[in-house]
Amino acid sequence: MNHGKAFGLLVYRPLRFCADLFFRLKYGFRHDRMRLPAGGTVVVANHTMDMDPFFCICCFPDQMGIVMSEHLMRKPFLSKAIRFLIDVIIRVKTRTESQTAFAMIRSLKAGKNILIFPEGSMTYTGVSKDIVGGLGRLIKISGANLVTVRLENTFAYSPRWSESSGRGKGYARVVHTYSGGELKDKKPEEIEKIIRDDIYFDQYAQPLPAIRNRKRAEYLENFLYLCPSCGGLSTMHGHGTHFVCSCGLDLELDGNMRFHGKDGKDAPLDNLQEWYLWQTEETEKRAEEWKKAEDAITADDGIAFNSYTVSPPASKLLMTGQVRLFADRLEICGEQGRRVIALEDITDVTTVQHRILSFSVKHEEFYEIVGTDTFSTVKYAYLMHVLAGVKMNV
Repeated sequence: MNHGKAFGLLVYRPLRFCADLFFRLKYGFRHDRMRLPAGGTVVVANHTMDMDPFFCICCFPDQMGIVMSEHLMRKPFLSKAIRFLIDVIIRVKTRTESQTAFAMIRSLKAGKNILIFPEGSMTYTGVSKDIVGGLGRLIKISGANLVTVRLENTFAYSPRWSESSGRGKGYARVVHTYSGGELKDKKPEEIEKIIRDDIYFDQYAQPLPAIRNRKRAEYLENFLYLCPSCGGLSTMHGHGTHFVCSCGLDLELDGNMRFHGKDGKDAPLDNLQEWYLWQTEETEKRAEEWKKAEDAITADDGIAFNSYTVSPPASKLLMTGQVRLFADRLEICGEQGRRVIALEDITDVTTVQHRILSFSVKHEEFYEIVGTDTFSTVKYAYLMHVLAGVKMNV
């Protein structure tokens, strides 16, 4: 849709004002304000939660197109609403999409503004991930301006695994504006370093106001699948603000996303980032043990197994039932039959939102497993990676 000046004045800006007011009342969210420079501008920000695009839109009265994941476009009502309000550029998470880059360059050279989250997906820990390569080259080719935004303390409003939301002092800070002329003589790697440095945020690097959320640990097993006390796989479960294991470990997650032991005892790990790094290292250490396993390493019930297409965007339910991961294969079993996929045929795997595992087979077929709220997409992605070298994005 071509969103002109009349649309901006009569529709976009009033809705932006309403969104700004809503986020202030619901979350306690605040933000910087500024006009974007004339000509095509790339706005980049760290990715902390689902509402990030709208947080960034609140900072600027100027209309922006948004680079979005294709899975949102497979929801008919939502996709129509998004396309009515915003110019959308589609990105496919399970493959490198040159069409996305070409669409961005065309828009920027036409003088339009684009919002992109260069990390590619939301953080699970509150610490920024590395950015996806290629953005520096795209900015140089297009000659666009660059505006960097850092979202601070917004992660704890509604962490990626959570179905609830909290309230507290989160902020969207406009860090710097760079003109196309300033960037003209810089190498793509230098532009990407600028982006990386400007938008980086560490939830644990400095004291932050606590976010109030009584269910912040609920469904945390979606992300943290190994117990640091007994080493159990999928033995931990979140309840309210507590994260407990069948071995007796009972931890409380506070409003700054740090762990505390029961009765004043120290927690084995201080925060989500520490746990994530330990879990990643431990998964790699145990890979050889799991590769020798004859039985299923892990299994989950209540899943839906879908195939999907990108153009046109559509999903098709293939079966419901159980997913089981073996050392060399993925099995999906249900009343509709049984599907076996060799891990060596899976080329890419990514976690989408908090309970969708999306993967491609030989770069030609696209599937997703949609689990329950306790389904750990991260567990399957990492196990597939260490067992068969599958390229992953979590």
